[in-house]
Amino acid sequence: MVAAPVVSGAQAAQGSPGVGAEPPKLTLEQVKSSLHEFQQAVQKAAPGLQLSVDEELGVTVVKFVDTETQEVLRQFPSEEMLHIAKSVIKMQGLLVSKVA
Repeated sequence: MVAAPVVSGAQAAQGSPGVGAEPPKLTLEQVKSSLHEFQQAVQKAAPGLQLSVDEELGVTVVKFVDTETQEVLRQFPSEEMLHIAKSVIKMQGLLVSKVA
C-alpha cells in the first residue's frame, strides 16, 4: 500500500503542491524585495546582519558586519566562493562556444 502525501488544509485550499513538489520559481526582483523586507524586520535585533543578492550569480549573500567599523566579520558564501563560482560559469561558456 502506498501512502498519499500529507497536505495541510491551507495547502489543499490554495492548491499548493504537496510533499516532494518543487517550490515556485521567484524572480530576482521578488527575492530582493523579500530580503529587503526581512532586513527591515530584523534591523533592531541584529543591526550587523546584511542581506543582498549577487546580481551575476543570483544567490543570496549574508554578511555579519561590525556596526562601528563596517568591517565584514563573516560572509556566506565567502568572496572567494563567489569568485570561484563566477569563474566556473565563465569557463563553461568558453567550453560551450569552443565545442559548438
